[in-house]
Amino acid sequence: MQKLDRNKLLAAELFSYSLDNYADHVEIGNERFTRLMPEDIRNLLIAEKENWSKEKIAKVLEIEVDKVPEFIERFKIAKTIVDAINPSESFRIGVRESIKKSLETGLDTTEKIDELVIQICYRAADLGYLLELEGTILSDYSQWLRRVKDCDYANVGLPNLE
Repeated sequence: MQKLDRNKLLAAELFSYSLDNYADHVEIGNERFTRLMPEDIRNLLIAEKENWSKEKIAKVLEIEVDKVPEFIERFKIAKTIVDAINPSESFRIGVRESIKKSLETGLDTTEKIDELVIQICYRAADLGYLLELEGTILSDYSQWLRRVKDCDYANVGLPNLE
């Protein structure tokens, strides 16, 4: 299994690729996945650190200026997912973001509900990839995944949900 570094994980998330699919493209040496998308991530990290203007970001990433705010927001979400404390938190955050996005566009048809289910299945596949990378299994995170709001988990060493 191809292990993805942080920039490639961020690229997979930002550009909406499953981790396994992205890793497969890296493994065969696809330039878009090995160089171009990670380069965009490096540029976004620099832009964030140096507080680039929207115009500069648009020019460097070769996107329209009016698309920059949405792109930056997606990048922030990608960082939250990739930098989660563990795979189960990455999964939880990813599912939440998928649901939020679906609610914004509407869940008023069977097709739209099916699209959300597919996105959650992709999140589950990404969780499997992350678990395999760290050599753990889903049951290792059972308590993490079953946490609910307004419950104190300090006695079992888990952070509370916000």
